[in-house]
Amino acid sequence: MKSLIPLSITLFLLIFSTSFSVVHEHYVGITTIEYNQTTKGLEVSIQLTAHDVEFALEKMGYGALKLGAVQENRIADNILFKYLKENFELTTDGKKQSLHWVGKEVGADDILWLYVEVQGVLKPHKLLVFNKLLLDEFPAQQNIVHVKVGNTIQSATLDARLKEKEFEL
Repeated sequence: MKSLIPLSITLFLLIFSTSFSVVHEHYVGITTIEYNQTTKGLEVSIQLTAHDVEFALEKMGYGALKLGAVQENRIADNILFKYLKENFELTTDGKKQSLHWVGKEVGADDILWLYVEVQGVLKPHKLLVFNKLLLDEFPAQQNIVHVKVGNTIQSATLDARLKEKEFEL
């Protein structure tokens, strides 16, 4: 009987701890890039799972970001933008573009939205998208990219094998 008590406690703790862990099998990000004719710019929104981003950045040595919390790291936006610039690039008609930070949002559903833009761009004929967000930490990550320029809408899925895609617009 005494040997069953520690076993029961161990089993209970194992079940209890795994039921609250944040483990999932699907790693998907969605990027939408839209050309704004009025402002002559590319507007970019990137949707990722917040806890995946926090895990990756913590593992890289940035510490806890606590995205969306009252105690959010005061330089979280700077860290996110640095990470984004290292792992996401846009090239229009052969010219690498500079990304400008617009901001972020964290939803109650653990979705992190990152917003950037490229200013002063003529309507592109070719757009090269390089996206390896979260691929170093999650090899199964898939980054779906939607591009809208005028009436043309194209999509592609980038992953560990295919990190960039050129869209002919």
